[in-house]
Amino acid sequence: MNGWKKHNGKNQRWIIKYGENTGSDMQRKGKDNYFGFVINEPFYAFCKDSAQSVIDVIGGKNLSLKKFVRNQQSQQFVLDASSKTVKSVAYNDKSWDIENQGKSNNMQIWKTSTRWFQMFKLAGDRIRNERGQYVAVQNKENVVVQKSSNGFCSRWNVKYVKDEQNYKDGEFHPKYGFICNKQFYIISKRDQRHLESFRHIGGKVVTKIRNGKNVQKWTFNCDMEALVMSGNQVLMQ
Repeated sequence: MNGWKKHNGKNQRWIIKYGENTGSDMQRKGKDNYFGFVINEPFYAFCKDSAQSVIDVIGGKNLSLKKFVRNQQSQQFVLDASSKTVKSVAYNDKSWDIENQGKSNNMQIWKTSTRWFQMFKLAGDRIRNERGQYVAVQNKENVVVQKSSNGFCSRWNVKYVKDEQNYKDGEFHPKYGFICNKQFYIISKRDQRHLESFRHIGGKVVTKIRNGKNVQKWTFNCDMEALVMSGNQVLMQ
């Protein structure tokens, strides 16, 4: 171990933790106070840019955005109590990993090593690694990390498998009061104007005269438990 002049770089910064990650004192259940996920509870990561799509393991390695398939283990992940990495349920000796030991921006699963490029935190609807890079979707399919967290491509809805309710299209959702995946308009009782979304300015909504455009058409996605604009962008939860 060599001594270096202080330069305040990240390679000179450390986190001191007293015993919480070793032996019988290790946190093994509930929401992890640091990483944000519920420990040892399998989950799906739905992308808010495409309501029907989740992170999936392709070819036993690469992470990609694919259509949600209920109970498919390649789409299920879990925060491991011991390593504090996000492990694949289908490949349980491998964890989320930034390719080439963090030198790439491509996401994959790789043999668990607990290095910084395998450590990810859930904060609200963002998932970021230990060096502040955010998990995002590139070209509508590739799962990568990037510096920016702007836009729906880097926003996620984590749904735990234990909370799943298997509602079919057209069924009434008793908790939220919507019919699953059936298109509807939201109309003001004051002036009969229709709720409309402007996704390109951050998902803001306004009311306008009915025009038949997709930005005025909504569905309730029962898998995500979210209100979705036509085109699958998730705007309300």
